[in-house]
Amino acid sequence: MDIFTHVILGSSIGGMIAAKKIGNKAFLWGAIVSVIPDLDVIIMPLFETTKAMLVHRGFSHSIFFFLLIAPFLGMLIKRIDKNVVYSLAQWTSFSFFILLSQSLLDVFTIYGTGFFEPFYDKRFALSSIAVLDLFFTIPVLVALISAIRVKEWKLKKAYAWIGVFISALYLTFTFLNKLYVQSEFEDYLLAEDIRYEKTEIFPQVGSNFMWNCVAQDRDGFWLRNMSNFSKYNGEAQLYLRNDYYMFNYLNDKRIENLQRFSRGYYSAIQQYDGSVYFRDLRYGKIGNDQDNQFVFTFKLIGDNDSLYRVECVNINFRELYEEKK
Repeated sequence: MDIFTHVILGSSIGGMIAAKKIGNKAFLWGAIVSVIPDLDVIIMPLFETTKAMLVHRGFSHSIFFFLLIAPFLGMLIKRIDKNVVYSLAQWTSFSFFILLSQSLLDVFTIYGTGFFEPFYDKRFALSSIAVLDLFFTIPVLVALISAIRVKEWKLKKAYAWIGVFISALYLTFTFLNKLYVQSEFEDYLLAEDIRYEKTEIFPQVGSNFMWNCVAQDRDGFWLRNMSNFSKYNGEAQLYLRNDYYMFNYLNDKRIENLQRFSRGYYSAIQQYDGSVYFRDLRYGKIGNDQDNQFVFTFKLIGDNDSLYRVECVNINFRELYEEKK
């Protein structure tokens, strides 16, 4: 999720755990601790592009990392906030549960987390909620503001509980909604006589009601945008995997990283100038045309013998706006 959502959820959980004993400081420390897992963005520039994508939400979101760092955070907070009557063990458990909650929240996103790194490098991603979802964020924010404003600790704790309960309830809804839309997508594929091996759907940025639906067959993927509020969605479009464009690079670790990052949902394309682009299909594209740019696109720069480097292709929103005009 976005950093703001992490902060308000961490703050709410902090209040839920410790508002009775330390008042509004529980919200403050909850917000601060919640940011720590996403500080991995600071070291991402130190890594090669494809490795950096896997570093983010990797070890810093693992339960092993939380077990290691929680005692140090407990000692640090206790030293900073000396006047608060809260033991080292309490600060340690406080930190651990807030860190854990942030990683579990990210499990529901497309990006997922390396929850068991470094012992198991599989990414866990339920892909039921977008990185930014106002339907999740706003109710938790309202409950948090209410909790901070009231003076009685019982009300503080009650409002914090309400915020966390609403967030858990909404996450459950997103997963059930995903299953529903996925079944609708599979019914569409059967009606159109489109054969497939498996399907997966991914939420689009902004809400839980717009979906990027993907059906995999032997040679590639059928993509279709679907909405909970419309029965007249667009037609499915076919994107071939096109591994042969990357044939000379398939044993390169950077290609393996891209394949792992995309969880196998990718399509390669070669441009007129001979350059090859690796497109992650999960996050969808900007617009409905077949040739529109995908949100996550990587340019492979090399020759027939070796891959020199991989560059992340940023979306030029100005060009898109000018094309629409």
